[in-house]
Amino acid sequence: MDSPVTPGRVFRFGQFEARADTGQLFKQGREVKLQEQPFRLLVALLERQGRVVSRQELKEALWPSGLIEFDKSLDVAMAKLRQSLGDDSSSPRFIATVPRRGYQFIAPTAVLDAAPPNGHSPALVQEKAPTTPRKRFAAFSLIAFAIIAAAAIGVWQYQVRHISPPLAAHALVLMGDFANSTGDASFDRSLRTAAVIEFEQSPYLTVLSDDRVGAALQALGRPPDDPLEAAIARQVCQQQHAAVAINGSIQRLDKGFLLSLIAGRCSDGNILAKVGYSSASKEQVLATLGRAIAQLRKEFGESKESLKQYDVTVAAGTTNSLEALRAYQLGLDLRSHTRNIDAIPAFKTAIALDPSFAIAYAQLGSCYSNLQEDQLASEFFSKAFELREHATEPERLYISGRYFDVVTAEMEKGAGIYKLWTEIYPNDWRGYNAMSNDANMLGRYALAAVAADRAIVLEPDHSYGYTNRAVALLGLNRLDEAAEVAREAIRRGWDGGVLHSVLFSAALVQGDEPAMTRERAWAAVHPDEVDIAIADAETDEAQGRIRDSERQFTQRADWAAGQGLTGYAEILFAQKALFDVEMGLAKSALNNLHASAKLGSNEFSLELSALTYARLGKQLQNDIDRRYPLSTYNISVFAPTIRTALSIPDAPSSADILATMKPASSYEMGRQAVLIPAYIRAVALLSVKSAVDAEAEFRKVIDNRAVDAASPLVTLSFLGLARSLVIQQRLPESRKAYETVLNLWKAADADLPVLLQAKREHDLVSTH
Repeated sequence: MDSPVTPGRVFRFGQFEARADTGQLFKQGREVKLQEQPFRLLVALLERQGRVVSRQELKEALWPSGLIEFDKSLDVAMAKLRQSLGDDSSSPRFIATVPRRGYQFIAPTAVLDAAPPNGHSPALVQEKAPTTPRKRFAAFSLIAFAIIAAAAIGVWQYQVRHISPPLAAHALVLMGDFANSTGDASFDRSLRTAAVIEFEQSPYLTVLSDDRVGAALQALGRPPDDPLEAAIARQVCQQQHAAVAINGSIQRLDKGFLLSLIAGRCSDGNILAKVGYSSASKEQVLATLGRAIAQLRKEFGESKESLKQYDVTVAAGTTNSLEALRAYQLGLDLRSHTRNIDAIPAFKTAIALDPSFAIAYAQLGSCYSNLQEDQLASEFFSKAFELREHATEPERLYISGRYFDVVTAEMEKGAGIYKLWTEIYPNDWRGYNAMSNDANMLGRYALAAVAADRAIVLEPDHSYGYTNRAVALLGLNRLDEAAEVAREAIRRGWDGGVLHSVLFSAALVQGDEPAMTRERAWAAVHPDEVDIAIADAETDEAQGRIRDSERQFTQRADWAAGQGLTGYAEILFAQKALFDVEMGLAKSALNNLHASAKLGSNEFSLELSALTYARLGKQLQNDIDRRYPLSTYNISVFAPTIRTALSIPDAPSSADILATMKPASSYEMGRQAVLIPAYIRAVALLSVKSAVDAEAEFRKVIDNRAVDAASPLVTLSFLGLARSLVIQQRLPESRKAYETVLNLWKAADADLPVLLQAKREHDLVSTH
């Protein structure tokens, strides 16, 4: 017998309410007819809101005794459910189909205990008409308030309490625009930015992001930056299934300003709360706004403890400059479109206007970090970290996480900060996005995929979640899924280089030449997106076309240096040097090392250079340990890898090699290590003829090639594999591995030393 659905619970989403105890579905208080099985399907998805639920899981939940025609029954139930909800599978508002994975309930959902058996559902109780005094009070005009305010002495407040219950925990809130009748343009946008920051520090509420607002406006046939006036805000609110829309206004008084906020329920437009404060001067407006929002948070049902703990106002913490807020918002808008270079002047303006603007320093640091300018990034993150105590809690979490990621490079500490972020703010997509990005860098791709998936659920209208998920799936060798996520992001309008790089890498691993050609064509008309061009340069090197590779690496490095991105250019030259030395091209490697050193020395270029010198039998005298004493990559990844490379001429034991390299094993598949530690470990083990262990390491590189699909280390690992198999006298397998290498090098430069050596070894094996 089918098990009953969860009793005694009420689920609210959009205009609907599902009562698990009675098996009833209501829309705006009126019952919607729905058969038992589709209703049970609805509750099963609601209980797992935001998570992808497989068809098998639904079968076990709804048909535990087994059903021969389960697939057909589920399809019929889903069709009936969608019909009752008015949901379209091609453009879902409630239930999304995730290809080859299952279904996902995507709308925000509130879960309440069932109301007492009094004949009214909670939705019907909330829909009761307001009392007459409430209507009379709501009818007062702003002019009347202005008259009263002008007559009052000092700062005053008006507010209305209603019989409507407070908002459910994590309710979705839309912050609309402020009507500005003062004639002072500095209030435009800045007040809304400040209000969003204020509300975002509340763990009790979830603020609808600007990306989702823009997507909703476009769905309504409006520009994504259309002003959120009250009527438009309510439409967006309904389209996004938010609980409440808040609009504000500011107007001049005889002395000072009147600031008002009105919160209306999205479903019916009824006013939930009004607050208003007067401010004696322009300089006090942001502080006044902080008091008004604190009052609204209280009206919405947030606890005294939460209000006390998360009570940093924009004026006291973030900034008290309206002009700085406007510049900061412009920078955020540009960064959201990955325009890091363009965003830099905006954040610099914000800092110039307010030298204590902590989060603006952090955002500027992120711009430089994304451009591989580590020194400048560290400078601005350090300043943000110094000022963090006066920031709001989400700002502090962002600042601290990025400080540990970039300045001290203590990636584990950064990961801990991001985990805390998701625990305090479980509905804030930014915490999950940061967690996912960190996990990708550390090689924890399963965690990265899960965190990115959650970020997408919470923020489906931003590219970062899709990008991180595509990268994570690539690292997990789930190539088709990675490509599909990248294509979905591109369909949504985010045509970034990383997404196309994922498509290129997946096609390269799968040998899909037409797909690679498409991605190269895209890169040709987007010269500022360098990922595919760099992958092509690596591919040339991997296939032994060293002259072509040299040309491409030099072109991209010169372009980066010309754009002022010297840190990126340093890394390209150092990366090329490491590949050359592994190809047996010592002179070329030294030339590229010198080119890298002339430009500067960020952490990654220093580590690559030190490793390259180690492979040449030289110890680079540098200050990595002095500059990056706490770095996860220095301590756990590159330091042991460099020590191992330097020890090869002394023929250490295999046990010593494995012990030295053990710290790197946790990170070696990450986006920063990119297969290098596993390859060097394999080379070291082969040098002491520990063939079985060497074989395992070379196969690890080959099996995980999607981490850096174009890397020459993959081709070289096939050669190392062939040599390991020869030592083990597994000659047929060895010949096959050699043939793979020679096929990959069929268009190689004829004088390539490693190619000539591979041919000799292949011929020798073939004679036995």
